[in-house]
Amino acid sequence: MGNFFRRVGLLVFCILLLTELSHAQSYSDDFWNNPNVIWKTYTGTIITAAFAKKMHAQGNYEIMERDLRGGRKEVKMVPPKKKAKPAPRRFNWNDPNLVIKDDAGRTLPDGMHHLLRRINSIKWNADTLIDNSIEVTFDIAASKPWKSAWTESNIQYVREWVDRWKGKQLPIFSLVDLEGTTVSSSSLKGQFIVLNFWNSSCDVCAKEIKQLNEMTQAFFDQKVAFLAPNFEQAGTVRMALENHNFYYKVLPNAQSLSDDLGLEYYPTHMIVDPNGKILDINVGGTYNIDEEIGKRLSWLLAENSNK
Repeated sequence: MGNFFRRVGLLVFCILLLTELSHAQSYSDDFWNNPNVIWKTYTGTIITAAFAKKMHAQGNYEIMERDLRGGRKEVKMVPPKKKAKPAPRRFNWNDPNLVIKDDAGRTLPDGMHHLLRRINSIKWNADTLIDNSIEVTFDIAASKPWKSAWTESNIQYVREWVDRWKGKQLPIFSLVDLEGTTVSSSSLKGQFIVLNFWNSSCDVCAKEIKQLNEMTQAFFDQKVAFLAPNFEQAGTVRMALENHNFYYKVLPNAQSLSDDLGLEYYPTHMIVDPNGKILDINVGGTYNIDEEIGKRLSWLLAENSNK
């Protein structure tokens, strides 16, 4: 019985040795000197065969092959995986060596993670790298450019309206909130403004209030004004909010601002920069409106504080 196991062990060793030798043979001189191969880095930069061979020898880079037309081949040098193990959930978020990225691999502005962590629906994951530094990745669906971080309507005339106002100045306004306080564009100069145009007949508008309330709590200490203009009379608005607490500053009798914008679509959300320029517009209901506004606003506030 002992001889049987020894023979099996020797057979397994021989198989592994042959596998390794065949692997090494696949990267022989003929492989590196093949004139029909286009050598690239993992990001697509074209390199020489000699440089690719050096990367493989010194950096343990893996090789990714892809056949092209005409008998040619593309070979990319794939870097070794950086992540070693999950990081402990408790670590120093203020560590200057902390690497913080979005799920598209882009480094986030300094301080942005402090705001994102306040938005409960946004998930994050931390890993310890080979050099023992910690990399944190926020899952914020960042496949789209930040300049259009949230959805816009596909209806052509709505898109034309969005395009007409994005990047333009918000019209000057002066409105009175439900407590009788005047709120004007001049009094809010120097602050980011988040606008939610809504009305009592809009079911989607009512459904969004809970998420919008949660989102405002994430920015309680930031220089941001959350305004909810409504074209209806104050009495109608109060009745609509009897069963809802709305943490935005509600502005009834706001037909003049809607007319200046030519706004006909509800709900409509806007983010306006401290100079009064409209940076983003979202028309229609979005199931995760708190996350969409929150991640965009977090980016803008972090960028603004780093200027």
